[in-house]
Amino acid sequence: MKNYRNLMTAVALAAFLPLAGCANALKSDLPAPTVYTLHASAQDGEAKAQPHKAKVLSIAEPAMPAGFDSNRIALYLDGGRRMDYYANAVWADVLSKVMQDVLLQSAADHTAFAAVPTDAGTMVSHRLLVKVLDFEPVYSGEAKDVPMLKVSINFRLVSVSNDKIILDTTVPLAEKATANTQTAIVTGLESLLQKSVDAAYDDVSARLAQHKKK
Repeated sequence: MKNYRNLMTAVALAAFLPLAGCANALKSDLPAPTVYTLHASAQDGEAKAQPHKAKVLSIAEPAMPAGFDSNRIALYLDGGRRMDYYANAVWADVLSKVMQDVLLQSAADHTAFAAVPTDAGTMVSHRLLVKVLDFEPVYSGEAKDVPMLKVSINFRLVSVSNDKIILDTTVPLAEKATANTQTAIVTGLESLLQKSVDAAYDDVSARLAQHKKK
């Protein structure tokens, strides 16, 4: 099992910040929001030179749920019945772009394929279509207790040669945050995201190997 290290970067200082209400509680005297980003987990040991990879995947920005297509950090209250945003924390870019970077970074760990963004102008053999279903903390009531973290992502691998779907898998994960702080929540979401991507990429590698034999 891989050792995951937290590569969450807080661009603004303050390692542990308490949850500070939601967007509707913003005040003019609040400090600038803390900015968070996400990174793929580091490789174990030194990176090894990879042989030429016959399969090249294009990865676009993931499709996001309603309300997640910005740099605001979303949360759910009342057991998931009410959506809101943290008042003093944002992603470093729109969330779809931040997650696309993780997808591309993570592909470097896999010898079966390489990955490029869709606008790279590179010939590709497959398209990986990613749809985020959940990526949020869920509070049972108000934002007071430690929330559950939910990450659910659908991965669809399409062959460019015939436009056929050769893999369609969804990886749903959930775990309780270690604390009710922004740092703990972002770190937990990052860890679940990495586990989801690793599981999906293992499936992609296996399916590409099967597809090659046919």
